[in-house]
Parts: sequence; structure tokens; C-alpha cells
Amino acid sequence: MLSTTSPHPKGYNGCPECGGSKSFNSPQCLKCAMAERRRTATSAFKICSQCGGDPQPISVYSKNSQRAGGIEGICFDCRKKNRTKYREKNNARAKTYYASTRQAQADRNRTHRLKRFGVSPDWYSETLNSQNGRCAICHALPLPTGKLFPIDHNHACCPDKSVCERCRRGILCARCNWALGVIENKSLLDAALLYLRRFPLIK
Repeated sequence: MLSTTSPHPKGYNGCPECGGSKSFNSPQCLKCAMAERRRTATSAFKICSQCGGDPQPISVYSKNSQRAGGIEGICFDCRKKNRTKYREKNNARAKTYYASTRQAQADRNRTHRLKRFGVSPDWYSETLNSQNGRCAICHALPLPTGKLFPIDHNHACCPDKSVCERCRRGILCARCNWALGVIENKSLLDAALLYLRRFPLIK
């Protein structure tokens, strides 16, 4: 128990190095503690502030420019244990949060894509249903994730990101949509044919 005659405020006592005031939960005053941290950070070994024990090489500590000496106060093993404890404690809450975040992001992406092509959800559903719910070329089914198939359009009409009703065509899977873009690019298609002619045809 601290003496009532102590010259320091309640909850403080003297720093063992300089005699200055220090907090009750620190063995030194702030100035000496910072100096000690700098000395420890520049040395080859450091004691973990969480597990204590023998000094460990500074290679087992993360870099942190916000701390004195630019090195984290706890070692890799303690940081790993802290992360494991946090995940075990908040696993269910994190899964619920990330699931709702993914769904919200998927809804925003869906709305943005339909808006870019100037179509409504009803138009997309009707067009896909007219194709028996499949890609118009390879007849592949949509992914179970619910991600939209690309809406094909004529790039000669609208080469930029905007799409009008005149150039909008059907609904394709990502692979067929990409392949169709290559086929419609005559220079790229000619280059691909020249490349294939360099090799013998295998039957």
C-alpha cells in the first residue's frame, strides 16, 4: 500500500530509474519506458509483453511504425493465439455478418449490371426463360451462386459501357460472351487463325 506521505498523486509512485512519477501499472515513468523500448527495439532480442519469458529474437516480432523502435510489443505466437481466441469467440457473429455483406454486395452488383444495360429484372428473367434458363450458345446453366449471366450486345453500336435497346441481344455465359467478342474482332480472329496454321492438325 502506498504511503500517505508520498509526494506523488494517488495511484503513482516513483520511477526506479529517474524518480519521476509513473502510472501504477507501469514499472517506469513514460520517458524511461520509451527509452527502454527504443533500446529493446534496436537490440537483437526482445521480451514479449504478453507471454514474458526469455528474450526472443526480434525476427519473431512484427514491424509497427506506430510503436517505439518500429517493432510490435508481442511475438508472433501470442498474436496467433489472440487471433484464434477472437475467431472462436466471434465466429458465429462474423459468419452472419459476412454472409449478409456478400448478399448485399451481390444485390448491388446485380442492380448495377442491369442498370448499365438499361433493362429491368423482369426483362432479364423473361429473356433467360425464353432460352430455357440456359446460355443461348452452349446451353450451360447459371452457376448456383446466383451470379448473373452477361448480357450480350453489339459493340459496333455501343463500344463504351452504355448499351441501347438496338444493340442489346441475348444472354450468354461468361465463356461464350468472351469467345463471341474474339470472333467479332476480325483482326484478332485473323491473328488467331494464322497462329493455328503454324501447327499441324491432329485428327
